[in-house]
Parts: sequence; structure tokens; C-alpha cells
Amino acid sequence: QEVIDFPVSISAIMMVVTVTTLSIKMAWTFPDIAGPFYTVILIFFISAALGLQAGGAFSLGPKNVQPLMTARFAAPGDLPPWRGNNLPPYAACHITWGSPAAPVTLLDLAALALIAYEENCDEMGRLLQESFGSRSPRLEHCSTYDALPRWVSVRFSPARGIGRGTRVFALKGTSSWRDVYADIKLFATIEVLQALSKIVPILSLLPVALVQSIVGFTGNADVKLWNELEDSIMAGQSDGDAMVLTGHSLGGLIAQIVAARQQLPALVFSSPGVLYSARRFQILPESARHVVVLVPDGDVISTVDEQAGVVQRIACLEKNGQAASAAKCHRLRKTACEVWRACGDPWARDFSNTCGSYVSADSLGKPLVEPVADPWQVA
Repeated sequence: QEVIDFPVSISAIMMVVTVTTLSIKMAWTFPDIAGPFYTVILIFFISAALGLQAGGAFSLGPKNVQPLMTARFAAPGDLPPWRGNNLPPYAACHITWGSPAAPVTLLDLAALALIAYEENCDEMGRLLQESFGSRSPRLEHCSTYDALPRWVSVRFSPARGIGRGTRVFALKGTSSWRDVYADIKLFATIEVLQALSKIVPILSLLPVALVQSIVGFTGNADVKLWNELEDSIMAGQSDGDAMVLTGHSLGGLIAQIVAARQQLPALVFSSPGVLYSARRFQILPESARHVVVLVPDGDVISTVDEQAGVVQRIACLEKNGQAASAAKCHRLRKTACEVWRACGDPWARDFSNTCGSYVSADSLGKPLVEPVADPWQVA
């Protein structure tokens, strides 16, 4: 059966016209019900719908990405090469993903999640070369920038040509008003419940299964958001390569969903959770327990819904040790720099251009809190 897929702009206009016509008809038919409050809500809906649609053509951030790190040091900088030490403060520092013959680290996946924000697919080869040097993976797929989701796939070849390679699928996060609309559409129900829980702790009182049913009752999420990606993953599994997903923010959310549905490993950054929305996303929460979610302190987006995967919390501080703003804590570059400061990079790449404003050389590898015999003892 052939499915007709209308452009988003036409669908949005048809929705606004239909709802407005029916609302006006209702106001004429039931004048006692449609009072001033009804009119205000109608005007708000029309304005929000038109504003979100018009904003779909605008970007929320730069589309031309600079590499997170460079494989070669151009000149001595303020930050030296830092390979890490034997006692990193975060458990995720020790984890690698993919094939043992072509492993990728936490910082490798952060670099790929950042490269997914690059608008021009022709530039990605240069970014991969600068970021990975002789390990540079081959770009296999790059969807258009305005695709939802926008994703790229790269392949790391096995060392010395022996063993399995590693394919990484990286998804772009929120970078346009259309992406914002997708965020709202996916999480509107649970966000309302979480807001109400600030007044009455309904999420603590109700069983998780009941909350999942309430959220799922609003309808399943649009499976077209991940169908193409899933098809590509399944087509590539016959090659025998290890598959890994990554992404930031909205991209991290969709990476979690696909990883749960396909039972694949994933590392995502500053992503909303999937626990309460599991039924809406047509997944089981237990199927996401192999997903690692990097959650910076102070990041608000990570608190949407509840995380079902393995959570690695990391610090988010300014150079002077003060807590950074929520907006800064959501930035992928800021997160990656804290990971580099704490874990180091086994390839000793140059992070000076990115991390110079976030990290000081004397903080590399040091714990943020000095160990004491009794941390709760009053001085």
C-alpha cells in the first residue's frame, strides 16, 4: 500500500486551518462554553503553530562545526597532551565501545556526535581526518541537515586489517525550531506530569507502569523518526561489524530508542530519559539498560522523563570552580572537555582550541573534591 507523505509545511497549514475552523464553529454553536479564556487559548495555539512552522527555517546555533580535537599539535598551547592516569574519577573513562579490533572511546563518540551538527556533508571528511588522524573512519552516510533525525554513519577499520570493524551511527541534536517542536511533541505529556509533581508528588505516588500507560495513552511516537536509521542498521549487520549509536540531546534520545529496539550499545550525551515514555516509544525500559547516558550536573534536558540506562554523572563547573549555567552544562563541547580533563585521551590529541576556555592545565586528572576522613564532620 502506497503512503502519501505530505510536506511538513502543508501538513502544518492544514492542521491550523482545520482546528481554527472547528473552533470557530464550536464557538458559534456553543456560545456559553466558548468564553474569553477559550478565545485566548485558540489565539495562543494558532500563534504557536505558525511560529514553530516559520521557525523551522532558522537555526538555533552555528552549522559550521570545528573539530573537538586535532590529531596533531600545531604548536605548543596552554593545555599539554593528556593521556589520563590509572585512577580516573569517572567509571565511564575505562569503557570502550565497538569491536576489540577497532575500539572507540568516550571522546571518539563525543567527537562524532559533534560532527553530526556540521551542515555540509562534504566537510565531514576533513573533520574526521583532523579529529582522528591515521585512525580516521570512512564516512558511509550523511543525511540532509534538515532531516529529522539528521544522522551520519562512519566505519572504523580493524587494526592491521584483522578482525571486525566498528560502525558508528551519530545523530544530530536540537539545532532548529523544528527540532524544538519535535522535542515538545515527544515529551509534552511527561513534562506536564513532572511539572505537577513539583506541587503534588504524583510521579512518586503512582506506579511506574501506570505513568507509562498514561503517557502512552496520548499515542505512539512517529516511528518515521527512526525507521530509516533502523533499516540502515539492519542492512549493515550482515557485514559482521560492531554497531554503536551516539548522539546529543534529541539525537541522543532517538539513539537510545533505536539501541533499545535493536539491542545495540549506545553512548548518549545530555539526553532526555525514556523510562516513563517507554510505551509511547514502543520499547521496554529493560531493553535500554545497556545504554550509557552522560549527564552533566545542572543540565536540565537530562532531567526530562527518567533515565532507564546506565547514568554517568559528571561535574559541570567553570574554570574558577563555580557551578556553570544550565545552558552551558548542556553544551556538548563543555561536556567533552570535562571528560577529557578527568579521563584523558589515550591518543594524546590536542584539545587546546576547544577546552582552553573550560579547563586549566593544573586541573587535569585531579579529583574535584579532595578525600577527607569524615566529609560530613562540621568544622
